[in-house]
Amino acid sequence: MKKGLKILIIVATLLVIVGFGLFITVLAVNDFDFSKLNTENYVTETYNISEDFNNIEINIETSSVNFVVSEDENTKVTCSETDKLTYNVGVTNNTLTISSVDNRRWYNSFGFFTIRKEAMTIYLPKDTYNALTIKNEVGSIMVPKNFTFEEVDIKCSVGSVSFYAKVNNGINIELETGNVKLENVTANNISLKTATGRHTLNNVNATKTISIKSDTGIITLTAVRSENLRASTDTGRVKLVDVISTNTWNINTSTGGVTLENSDAGEIYIKTATGSVKGSLLTDKVFITSSDTGRINVPKTTSGGRCEIETNTGSINITISE
Repeated sequence: MKKGLKILIIVATLLVIVGFGLFITVLAVNDFDFSKLNTENYVTETYNISEDFNNIEINIETSSVNFVVSEDENTKVTCSETDKLTYNVGVTNNTLTISSVDNRRWYNSFGFFTIRKEAMTIYLPKDTYNALTIKNEVGSIMVPKNFTFEEVDIKCSVGSVSFYAKVNNGINIELETGNVKLENVTANNISLKTATGRHTLNNVNATKTISIKSDTGIITLTAVRSENLRASTDTGRVKLVDVISTNTWNINTSTGGVTLENSDAGEIYIKTATGSVKGSLLTDKVFITSSDTGRINVPKTTSGGRCEIETNTGSINITISE
């Protein structure tokens, strides 16, 4: 190795050591509180709304969104703002609209130790609204059980959605990265889609179809009722506990098993590439099964709905609950 190159490597190493030492010193001065390294100065702004509305439309960049019941029967929105991040809040065409005005540079929005403080709380006086539409780039969303909507459409790039409200028609939730949780929810149709994230449904009733699609993530359903269920994940497990559909199941995994506990449907179609299928059904089925490299153990029943189970690598073990 040439002498000049050795010197450069030594100098670069010393600079890294010095820089790390300065960084630790700054942390120590701030009692190792990373949030103190955030240079953005946030203030909470409150927007009071006097007009009536039946729809809610939110289009923002980076903020958590929480809905709560107003204590004084008035609508207000509180937002975390900076001199470069503000919000437009108002009522237009019977719709409460909230949009962000983000004048930050990319390096203001992202930092290795940036601690985000953006938070939005929406205080609503009524318990029933028509359409709820949310588009959020980064941030969690929470909708409590106190509200009822006709339609819900939520799209988020990075963030989780916790949804507990009643919906008369359809729910559509799409995330790039994040978890989806529905609990004590009723709706007509439910469509959930994530690239990376878990789907958890507990005590959910859909009069028609529940459709769940995840590229990478676990799907867990407990005490769920529907007419049809479609669940698909490329990498992840599917677990159904006390899940009953009056018509059909279509369950697919590429890498991941399927577990059934005291669950059933009129007709069942399950397919896995790598993963076993096991569990218990509630009623007799006509089983049509195949596995390339796994054992098959299913009841020898000859009546009931069709149950097709196919796996390339994995076993099949199904029983009928007494």
